[in-house]
Amino acid sequence: MGLLNGYTAIITGAARGLGQAVAKGFSKEGARLILCDRLPIPAVGTAALHKVDLSNRKNCLQFAEDVLGNTQQINILVNNAAVLPLTPILSITETEWEQTLAINLTAPFLLSKAFLPKLRKEGGSIINVSSRAGIEGMKNEVSYCASKFGIEGFTKALSTEAGDNVSVNTITPGLRIKPTMMTDDFEQSLKPDQIYWNDASAIVPAFVHLGLAKGNPSGQRFEADKLTAKINQRRTIE
Repeated sequence: MGLLNGYTAIITGAARGLGQAVAKGFSKEGARLILCDRLPIPAVGTAALHKVDLSNRKNCLQFAEDVLGNTQQINILVNNAAVLPLTPILSITETEWEQTLAINLTAPFLLSKAFLPKLRKEGGSIINVSSRAGIEGMKNEVSYCASKFGIEGFTKALSTEAGDNVSVNTITPGLRIKPTMMTDDFEQSLKPDQIYWNDASAIVPAFVHLGLAKGNPSGQRFEADKLTAKINQRRTIE
């Protein structure tokens, strides 16, 4: 039996990259999956697939309504979907700014609010994917940094209201994984020593660990690579 056997997990941005890796990892641990993305999602284990553009508030609410109407139990919500426009402040448009905040910050708010009552029933975990851009300013990433600083504050505030049996934490990869929004043209423009990506599946144990949490820890920020290393070390000792 897997560690997540009997659990139901919702993962946004699950079509590729980190979201897809977490979906595969959760499936291997026995979780039933509810996956959403605006791109086609590859089938993973026992999963319900939803094509959703989370930049649209109505779409977010409809997705939540559909899930709640067909799911008795929700144990884990992974708010992973995000966009990363690399645009200088003088070039960014209001539309680009608003879309970034809509996907990266407003969607996690709407989905967390919608699913929190279900999570409280049996205890559960909300995992908000953040970034180094959530604690540091990055050149040409004003909208992305604003959204990720926001997700850090949202997580800490929500953790004070979620309830004693619901964990709410942020997690950042910690190691260098390929951004899902990176285009082939942009990757080809990088210097050879700038192109190295770690396998996102290597940090999935950290997500599984937080997915099992039910109130403790909560309101914390984790680096997935360091947390995974601690988990693996503990397993070696045991």
